[in-house]
Amino acid sequence: MLIDRKKTLRIPVMKGGKFRTTVILFGGFFSVAFLALTLWTSDSAQRDAMIRLAHSYSGAVMSFRAYYAETVVGRVGGLVEIRHDYHDNPHALPIPATMTLELVDYMNLRDQSLAIAQISDYPFPWRSDRVLTPGQRTALDALLKSGEDMLTWTTSEESGRVLHHAMAIRMDATCVGCHNSHPDSPRKDWQVGDLRAIQVVTVPFRGDGLLDNDPLRVTAGFVLLSLVGALLALFTMDSRVRRFLRLARESAIERAEAATALEEQARDTQAILDNVLDGIITIDQRGIVASFSASAQRIFGYPEDEVIGRNVSMLMPQPYRSEHDGYLARYLATGVARVIGIGREVTGRHKDGKHFPLELSISETTHAGQPLFIGIVRDITERKRVEQLKNEFVSKVSHELRTPLTSIAGSLGLLAGGAVGQLPEPARPLVDIARTNSTRLTRLIDDLLDMEKMAAGKLAFDLRTEALMPLLHEALEVNQTYAEQFGGRLALRECGQDVAVRVDRWRLMQVLSNLLSNAAKYAPRDSVVEVSACVHERVVRVTVKDSGPGIPEAFHDGVFQRFSQADSSDSRQKGGTGLGLAITKELVEHMGGRVGFESTPGAGATFYFDLPIVDPSTVPSDKTSSPDTTDRSTGNT
Repeated sequence: MLIDRKKTLRIPVMKGGKFRTTVILFGGFFSVAFLALTLWTSDSAQRDAMIRLAHSYSGAVMSFRAYYAETVVGRVGGLVEIRHDYHDNPHALPIPATMTLELVDYMNLRDQSLAIAQISDYPFPWRSDRVLTPGQRTALDALLKSGEDMLTWTTSEESGRVLHHAMAIRMDATCVGCHNSHPDSPRKDWQVGDLRAIQVVTVPFRGDGLLDNDPLRVTAGFVLLSLVGALLALFTMDSRVRRFLRLARESAIERAEAATALEEQARDTQAILDNVLDGIITIDQRGIVASFSASAQRIFGYPEDEVIGRNVSMLMPQPYRSEHDGYLARYLATGVARVIGIGREVTGRHKDGKHFPLELSISETTHAGQPLFIGIVRDITERKRVEQLKNEFVSKVSHELRTPLTSIAGSLGLLAGGAVGQLPEPARPLVDIARTNSTRLTRLIDDLLDMEKMAAGKLAFDLRTEALMPLLHEALEVNQTYAEQFGGRLALRECGQDVAVRVDRWRLMQVLSNLLSNAAKYAPRDSVVEVSACVHERVVRVTVKDSGPGIPEAFHDGVFQRFSQADSSDSRQKGGTGLGLAITKELVEHMGGRVGFESTPGAGATFYFDLPIVDPSTVPSDKTSSPDTTDRSTGNT
């Protein structure tokens, strides 16, 4: 048998070639498989990171909305108008929804890679032109049907892949009443928990899915891929393999840089929340603290790890500590809120055991289908200390001056009345000036004492059911002479039948005297100050209208503040302390009413107060009063 030597010699070469080919194929397969696994896990990690970022943006916007609604609108809502078209009114503030929408537009403008939208099936008329994308329509329908609070999906755009994260905006107890009563509201039957809208945050994928927020996995993947690539290079030294390794290295660097950028964005968002002056605390439906901001840590003295996971009642003194869980359970069962949606002053408990005053506002939202309560707290210890010092000073000075001033005014009255004989003609005007100014100073001290008593809750109110019209006739009769000093007169216009109100007769006369004297002082000579009382449903409105210069628009916000005067030089000529309207507001509110005004510069002013109408047959005859027994005519107590 003959043997072909060439063929025999080729056999090892072929075996070597097969081995070489097998190694190359195996290495290539392993590399491709490992790269696919790395890219898949990297893409999944990026998706999770983007969801967390989008959720962080949504949470920040919702926290701001709650803060603005409770702290800003809750504090100034009674002083300025709250409306969506506030740009047309320099003395109005935007409603929370409008403020949130403008904040979203501002964020979109600042960061072109970010898109935040709030969409609803029930937009207000001024938002009815908004067109939903198919994805937004699907998300809105899905959240409405499922009752869930979050939904995430991805789409491919011209600029690359983007992630959309939708979060439900549900009706809470603070918004239901406003939406159901607003004249422009497209729906009037909202209930707590209904889906009002959704907030969609759109964030682009960076590196087309190669982003990974885990630097350790990125480094390990790069090392292993480099080793496999090196083995392949030893066998083939193929230029395509070397190019693949270079691209893999560049992709790993891009992933690491993008992960760092994401972490920086998250830190920036957290830094904003941590540097808000007010403390922000969130609790779940069991009262367990879920988050505790840096400002809250400063206010209460507790580090974050000592509060999170514990009941929020640890921050309250007794008896509120033991009663808090009952309040929360009662609200969840009945929906009747005692604190939620209402700003109020409360007492907090510091870590060192000391009690201190707080301003608290609470709003409600949902997270993962469960109630979440957001509390915003502010330490008002310094404000209370200053108020106490001021009240003590005013009280002390007023009491020390009242008795000697009463004696001086009485003595001057005796001199002017001729009790010690006829005064020389040059001395008479001097005595009259001294008498007038002592009376004015006595009135100022009486006003200061009234303000101090109202601040301390000690002002007497003898509430009785009274017919209103006789009180108005009496007030006009008492103040008619005062109006004639300024060349004017007072007139009563009756709108209909008399009604009964539950008031303190003397305090109501004080309110009417303040309003009538103000109108008489500023009305032109030979003009008429008109008083009327008209019924609106179950309320009677008493108005005092003059045709004077009116109130400057820039002064409208300060009309009912203490020591407030639109023109101090004119006030000195006319007389007045700057306390009359502040006292009027306090007195009317203590009698269950409210006070307001309307004025156009150059066209006079109309001040009014509303009082509830009562049925005399249903009101008990006994009086309600406090133990204050001050005799305002003599100054004795």
